[in-house]
This record gives sequence, C-alpha cells and structure tokens, in this order.
Amino acid sequence: MIGGIFALNCVLLFFKKDAKYLEKLSRVLFFESLYFLLLIPAGINQIVGSIISSSAFLNIYAGVSCLLQAVLIFPPLFILSHKLKKPQCLPLILKWAGIAAPLYVFGFWVRHGLMWVYALSPLGTQQTGLIDTIGSVNSLLTLIVAAIVSAVAWLTFRQKKKLNIWLVGTAIVLVGVYFVIYAFVSVWVPIYLAFLPLTDFWMITLPILGIALLFDSGYSAN
Repeated sequence: MIGGIFALNCVLLFFKKDAKYLEKLSRVLFFESLYFLLLIPAGINQIVGSIISSSAFLNIYAGVSCLLQAVLIFPPLFILSHKLKKPQCLPLILKWAGIAAPLYVFGFWVRHGLMWVYALSPLGTQQTGLIDTIGSVNSLLTLIVAAIVSAVAWLTFRQKKKLNIWLVGTAIVLVGVYFVIYAFVSVWVPIYLAFLPLTDFWMITLPILGIALLFDSGYSAN
C-alpha cells in the first residue's frame, strides 16, 4: 500500500515533468522489493509447517514458491531502487533495470506455475475439457515465455546498445495475456475463480501498454 501511494505520486510528478519522479520511483521499487523479502518467513513457515504438521493450510510447494520469489526478485529490485537515487548514473540504472525485469517475470512464473501445481491442478481434477487445458498451458508456459522474451530484450540491448521496443512490448503483452486468459478460464472453472484474488489481477491492463509499444515500434520503423 505504501509503495502504491508513492507510485501515484510518481505518476503525478512524471506528468508534471518534475525530475523528482525518479526519487519517488526509487521508493516504489524499494517497498516492492521489501514485499518480496518478507515472503521469506512465510516460505519457511510453509515448508517447516508442512513437514511437522498435517494442516491443509500448509504446503511445501507454497513455501518453495515464496522463497524462490524472494531470491529472484528482491536482490535486483532492491539494487535498482538504490541506483535510482542517483539518476545521473544512467548506465547502471539501465543495467539493473535489464536484470530486474526478466527476474521479476520469472518470479511471477514461479508463483503462478507452482500455484497450478499445488492448488489449481489437484483441486480441479474434475475438469478435463478444453477450457481446463487452456488454463493449464497458460499457467505453465505464458509467463515463462514472457520472461524469456524480456531476457532476450535485455541481452539484445547489451549487445547493440539500443533497446528493442518490439521485444519489450511483446513481453509486456504476454504478461498481461496470462491474466486475461486466467480470467477467461475462471468463468468456467470454479477453482480458478476461487484463486482469482491471488493472481495480481491488475496486470490485466498490461496488454494495453504492450500493444501501444508495439504500434510505436512499428511506426518508428516506418
């Protein structure tokens, strides 16, 4: 919530063309990284608890998911938030932004892929039709493909010193498409609907941004 407040302030400063928006963005990323760091005790609780207890609320896969998200997302995001405090160090900012973005998406693939393993798949065994298959493929593949595309965008930038907007736009679209497909599947598969509040549903808006970038890259090429 605190990060969200700073994010709103950051957007307002950006539209006012106030350079202080970078300072606010630094705080946004700091609190976002802190969120993932604090998944560590939750992950340890899930793993240890599932070993010593038979509670249905404790699951080793959920614990592994929390720990992997913390390991993948916290370090680069925290370092990027620190680098943004010195906006004149643009090469370092771009370096850590390029590292943080793919790892962030990989972390989301871990979250949603493992959620399919420990929750959606076993609890939705009654569903064997096309819609459930679409949901399964979406959970296992869409975000990993988005992460790979974002990693390729970063490697291309490192080599050519020029950001490939088409790759960036494609990665953003794919991230958003995961949530669009999830929402579509949840209309027919009850277990998907039950877990909808855990899916970072606000990201359903990302295809709008990604498509805008794709159009911009096409326009620039012409």
